Amino acid sequence: MENMHLRRVRTMPRHSQSLTMAPYSSVSLVEQLEDRILCHEKTTAALVEHAFRIKDDIVNSLQKMQNKGGGDRLARLFLEEHIRNITAIVKQLNRDIEVLQEQIRARDNISYGTNS
Repeated sequence: MENMHLRRVRTMPRHSQSLTMAPYSSVSLVEQLEDRILCHEKTTAALVEHAFRIKDDIVNSLQKMQNKGGGDRLARLFLEEHIRNITAIVKQLNRDIEVLQEQIRARDNISYGTNS
């Protein structure tokens, strides 16, 4: 029975949906968005932690190389890898933000019955 109610809400034009109907469908959307945000936060935290471990490895390697004298090539390789990892993290965060912004806009459009 509840699924039929949701189908009616979804098939009605957005401009004719009443605000009293929106909470039924938007509550589940809000929960879904919160779950996705939590998942993205965990993924982001793992990626950032990985990047910091790589940074620590680079620093340790550079210190060892400086003590031994030389190691410019190895240091450059470590630095390039670290930069690639940081760049990948930033790109992933940007994609995650864009997805979440679109989901929030869609949720708000459903909640308010507007058409943007």
